[in-house]
Amino acid sequence: NVQYRLSSHEDADPDGIETRFLCRFKSLDYTQQTMTYEGETLSAYPFNYEFVNWRKGKNSMFEQGKEATYFWLSQLMFNCPIPAHLQSTISSSNKFLLDIVPIRTPPRRNNDLDGYFFHKGHGGPTTFDADKTWGREHILPKVKDSGRWE
Repeated sequence: NVQYRLSSHEDADPDGIETRFLCRFKSLDYTQQTMTYEGETLSAYPFNYEFVNWRKGKNSMFEQGKEATYFWLSQLMFNCPIPAHLQSTISSSNKFLLDIVPIRTPPRRNNDLDGYFFHKGHGGPTTFDADKTWGREHILPKVKDSGRWE
């Protein structure tokens, strides 16, 4: 089993800097009525939602009041990259299940109270201190405890 740690951008792997979900791939055997774990990847985003809100001058995606609708009524676009060893198999079969596991962290208000958490490529401020807030050894809970959709 792979374990994940919440970290600063400097400590993160490139595929984990802006992820929000674990994407777990499982094969299905309808004859045997079994499901087999085949691998997992981290979700990828076409853009950073927090950065877009900051650029629009919005306080947050998560605050109470009328701006909360910018999050709750919006679509969340993301990709689940298919592991390399499954790409040819998945394209020729319809017997796979994608299990989306949310990475749960407390919401940040994206202001001076909680800070901004953009990586250097965005050009926005980075005032949120992940190590101070989460510690350097904050391991995510096991998948069975993560509130997954299946």
